[in-house]
Amino acid sequence: MPDYVLFTAKSGGFVADLKWKRCATNRTVGLGTFGTTAPYNGRPCPKGPARLALRKPVRCTPAVGNRKGKKIRVTGGLLSTTRKGMAKG
Repeated sequence: MPDYVLFTAKSGGFVADLKWKRCATNRTVGLGTFGTTAPYNGRPCPKGPARLALRKPVRCTPAVGNRKGKKIRVTGGLLSTTRKGMAKG
């Protein structure tokens, strides 16, 4: 399992020092440290605890958009960066 996830190609949000707590068939959860390489409105880059929950990819057929009617693969995930969000199971 990766210990680092970068959410954009060159700069932006990332989760480092990931420790995977639950690895199941349909879902996995990792805890780590959130950070960003892109300051927002001149403020310092945020850094703090993060919870990353990923779900198994599924296939679906969108009803709208440029992929309408075509089968695509979609992954689901949730990133919590607040202590309140991290308290959730």
